[in-house]
Amino acid sequence: MIAADISAGLAAGRHQVQLVPVGKGAVLFRIGLRYGIAYEDLGAYNGIPAPYVIYEGQEIRIPPQG
Repeated sequence: MIAADISAGLAAGRHQVQLVPVGKGAVLFRIGLRYGIAYEDLGAYNGIPAPYVIYEGQEIRIPPQG
């Protein structure tokens, strides 16, 4: 039953990691707000330590939701 739920989620695209390119002036806090994820959690998921500095051109992975 669980495997079927996971397969259905993958087919629907709910369990895929999304990549977000970092634009000029972007901050992890704002990216986190846009996707409903705390910036600290987003930093941890991407291996970005405090003070959570990101750079233009970097790609931020958004964890699967749902």
